[in-house]
Amino acid sequence: MNRLRIEPAGPADCLVWSGSRLLAEVRDLRLVALCLREHGRQMLDPDVPLPLFWEQYADHENPERNASSRGVLHLEGDTLVCRGSTSSGSALSTFRLSFVEKSPTIYDLVIHAVLEIPDGPGWLITPNPHHGELEFCNLWAAGSFFASNAQRNRYSTTAVRRGSEITLVPHNHLESEEKQNIQLGEGDQVAWLLEDENPVITIVSGRTVSAGLCAYMWDMHFAYKVCHAGAPVVLSPGSTAEARYRISSMSRDEGEEWLKIGKRAVSREAESTPVYVSGLNTFRDTFASVVDEPDLKWPWVFQADEETGGELFGTLDRSTGVDDEASVTIRSTGRRTGRWVATTLGPAFGEPAFGTSKRFRLSAMVRTLELDGQARIALRLHRSGYPDLHHPESYDEFTGGDAVTGTSGWTMLSVTTPPIVPGPDRVHIHLIHEGKGTSWFDNILFEETD
Repeated sequence: MNRLRIEPAGPADCLVWSGSRLLAEVRDLRLVALCLREHGRQMLDPDVPLPLFWEQYADHENPERNASSRGVLHLEGDTLVCRGSTSSGSALSTFRLSFVEKSPTIYDLVIHAVLEIPDGPGWLITPNPHHGELEFCNLWAAGSFFASNAQRNRYSTTAVRRGSEITLVPHNHLESEEKQNIQLGEGDQVAWLLEDENPVITIVSGRTVSAGLCAYMWDMHFAYKVCHAGAPVVLSPGSTAEARYRISSMSRDEGEEWLKIGKRAVSREAESTPVYVSGLNTFRDTFASVVDEPDLKWPWVFQADEETGGELFGTLDRSTGVDDEASVTIRSTGRRTGRWVATTLGPAFGEPAFGTSKRFRLSAMVRTLELDGQARIALRLHRSGYPDLHHPESYDEFTGGDAVTGTSGWTMLSVTTPPIVPGPDRVHIHLIHEGKGTSWFDNILFEETD
């Protein structure tokens, strides 16, 4: 430990050195660089840092949903202490970081996180169906996902070890059950595999952690579940939470042993989830049929409204299509709204950048059965450089003037945008069903035109 040196670089910034080797860098209470082996590579990317504060997953950039405001750090011996709060002070966060020297060339990082709710209104916590709500760690292994297909993703699997049992969760973009609500206890581990050097998270504290693996970029969220009834709760004044975890480095040889004994998780949703493809979407391809580069494929996703008054189903239909036996369908027994969406079009998802001053056209074949409502299509897009990137409800929306209703055969619908300036960086396709009855959608084609 006598070789460890922590160099302040601002109120909430610092550099951590071991001799002449940079171990870590903190910027604004975020760990933007971490290297645990001599001559090892960085485990984190500055664009996706590790937060050193408590937060909630949804809308986490909201200063009332994370405790990074008024961030400061200081040293207590060889321990780096990071403090922050929500913008109103409704929650107080303290993270203590200790670098443990395993050998002259290898360190572990141990993090002790404490959450405190001071006098006042408390902290409102909203439910998260996919993992816990009180999040104390969100680690993205640098290089596990590249937006550009010119670079291959570095890892292919996230391995979860509970005792002697290892589950291998493949890296695909399928929102599937095995990625959600992963229960971890004291001593359980998560590792990203397989490279020459691989990051490992070990849960040190005894309280059960509910973790989730993001289907987008394979970062893991570690949190405590507090909304057990699926309803918001308020952490009252005097409430506390505590978490301890360790970040370490695993060699390729160690990782290969995990792969040998691990059991690959099976996605129940793979057979019923269509894959979005560039060009004509006929819905013949699903995640179960994908063979080549499954980590580069993206799904069609069904979204249901939050209304009541009847049931609503969105399914892949293997009995009917325009020119084959595949399409997606939506059926409702009441006046409900549902939609099939493709939200992964654009340079953030490995596709070429959209042009500026271009028009965008969406076409689809649609048919309906006893639909007391309408079936229609729409494009949503976010213009490059505009705010609210993570709030799709604020995107520009373009809806075709035509719709299909009642009982109809296959009918062509289309919508074309005006020239978009500046060009978009995100485009969403929406296949929309409104009302009681059934709709089918097939042969979806998205095009960029002059």
